[in-house]
Amino acid sequence: MSANLKETPETKNPDVLLTSVLPTYKMEYTDGTNWYSLVTENLLNMTVKLPVAAATTGSNLNATYSNGTSGVGATLTNAGTQAALVIDGVTLSVGQRVLVPYQTSQVQNGVYTVTTVGDGSTNWVLTRATDADTYIPNSTSGIAAGSYFFVSQGTVHQSDSYVITNSSPFIIGYDTITFTLFSAAPDYTGTSPINVSGT
Repeated sequence: MSANLKETPETKNPDVLLTSVLPTYKMEYTDGTNWYSLVTENLLNMTVKLPVAAATTGSNLNATYSNGTSGVGATLTNAGTQAALVIDGVTLSVGQRVLVPYQTSQVQNGVYTVTTVGDGSTNWVLTRATDADTYIPNSTSGIAAGSYFFVSQGTVHQSDSYVITNSSPFIIGYDTITFTLFSAAPDYTGTSPINVSGT
């Protein structure tokens, strides 16, 4: 999967983008199949958050959700076979951050910290990260539309990045949280006589 910026009539002239009318323009990007638009104003309001070690890969985590106190201290606890927590090929350890963007119940989506790794007789537990358990716009201490997360590891999602794109304000644990793939590591292929190896 790859993501590419598409030059549009609104984005061809970089000088225009520096004018006071910047928020009225749009930029388009693709996930390789579909094109999407983001309002430039939202791009300017993007808040870069601490990266996550891994992200779930499109399927629902089999877990029991507890919302804590309005999201603070909220947890996802393994509800399946007891085993050590592995997400997208990454064997996780206590304290690492995980992006969970694909829960069937989207109120559970979010960024979590591993608090219990789990094993053959213990459930793994994820707890909402302390910088992602409260709605705070344009802040590194909370999340809102425009919060940006980079994924540092993973078989599928390494070097991908996600942005929260649902309408604000929202209440964590009660309203859906929508994460949209913002960029993805490019895939390179070659045909003879060009051989591509590595990344």
